[in-house]
Amino acid sequence: RIPFIVSWSGKIKPATSSALVSQIDLFGTMAQLTGEAIPEYAATDSYNSLDTWLGKKSKDRDFVIQQSVSGTLSVVSGTWKYITPGKAERVNRNTNIELGHDTIPQLYNLTKDVGERSNIASEYPEKVNELSLILKSLK
Repeated sequence: RIPFIVSWSGKIKPATSSALVSQIDLFGTMAQLTGEAIPEYAATDSYNSLDTWLGKKSKDRDFVIQQSVSGTLSVVSGTWKYITPGKAERVNRNTNIELGHDTIPQLYNLTKDVGERSNIASEYPEKVNELSLILKSLK
């Protein structure tokens, strides 16, 4: 939920989008924008998001993979965020900040729980399975 702002006078109309964006998509999008070919085997996970940036489409990616400093993986898809179980510290001892790590699967509905405070994984096991399969398929 970090803002991504695109501005191009005369090309992009001011608007807000809920499309998922990953910084890896800059490679594919800029290649499309400049007309450059992406070398074979380079940036294979980069999406060309140019049509979304230009307001021609409202969605590109179905999901975004995230990785914490400790290596814990998560996947965001639509309004859902799944975080894999991990063994990292749950709280930073120096700052007393909760880090989002847990030894059990975590699932959050980002529309209803922006702060990721209520783990609802036990209530939606089918969603946990669906999102965990995305991560397993990419490993």
